[in-house]
This record gives sequence, C-alpha cells and structure tokens, in this order.
Amino acid sequence: AFSSSAAVFNDGGGDIDFRVEGNNHENAFFVNGEFDGVAINSNTPISFANGQAVLFLEDTTNPAIAISDTGQSKDYFLVANGARLGIVYGDGSNSGSASNVTEIASFTNSGSVGFGRSEPASPFEVHIDTNKNIGFSGAQSEVGNVPALVAYEDAGSLTDMGFRGATIRFANSSAEFGRITSNSIYN
Repeated sequence: AFSSSAAVFNDGGGDIDFRVEGNNHENAFFVNGEFDGVAINSNTPISFANGQAVLFLEDTTNPAIAISDTGQSKDYFLVANGARLGIVYGDGSNSGSASNVTEIASFTNSGSVGFGRSEPASPFEVHIDTNKNIGFSGAQSEVGNVPALVAYEDAGSLTDMGFRGATIRFANSSAEFGRITSNSIYN
C-alpha cells in the first residue's frame, strides 16, 4: 500500500517474503514473512533462542556491521570470522574501504577474550601496547585506596594469584622502588 506518508509491503501481515536483489547477491536484503527475520546476503534469517526476530548477516568472508560517525577519521566494525567475533577499527571515514585495520577485542567461540589480540590463547588475554601500559581503575577492587588485581575462583571466593616473568618490577610514575627476580627481592 502506498500513501503520501508511507510505502507498506504486506499490509495484511501475511506470510509473504520481501527480497531486494543486488549486483553480487540474489538476496542482498531479505525479509522473511513467516519468521519476521531480516537477512542480508541470505534468504534464511535465523532466530535466536526462543524464536526472537534477528538481523542476520551472511557472507563467505568475514561478515561485518559497520559503525561510522560522519566526519570522523575512524570506522568501527563488528566482524564475524568463523571461530570468533572481533571488534576492529580502521581508517576510512565511510569511504567504502577501511585501511590500517586494527583489532581492539576478540571473543572466541570457545569462551576466550582477548584485548589487542585476535586469537587469545588463554581465557583472558591482554596484549600490552608499545608503552607497556595496562590500566586498572575502580573502587570495587581496591586495597586501601590503591587499585588492585583480585583473583576469584569460579565459586566466587578469593584464591591465590601468580605473576610470571623474569623480573617483576614495582614503580610509581617517576621511579622504580622495588623488584622481585628469580633469586632475590630488591627494595
């Protein structure tokens, strides 16, 4: 139905599909009338859990959702890559093709999470930047007024924590004040 304020397809709410064909994909945009799902590059949108309608993207290589702010120099993407979901950014400013693509975070289908690491080898992995900085903040994990790392068992109780390295150093913003090596402690 067409009016001066809207164009409505399937106004009666029947089991009627709607499809837009593209240059490279027969189902560039597809609405499934029976299941109320929307698909891009597919004619079989899936439902999540108990039949909720979803937006389904399918592609043979890394389907992505782009998020771009007009006039900004970076575009952000959620990218599915078989065994993981990545959050990446790239230079482009909505120019059609991103360059200098950098992965910010990765979530694998085995449950591992990596920040700055596309394929984390452990359940939680942070890749340290070139300045070798990792930041912690927040009142929930403080010892006194100092932010702290806290280790919990799966059941929620505190457990032991280990650090591994040839030397573990302690410093404030201007100088080192202590270190632990494999055979001694220095103050």
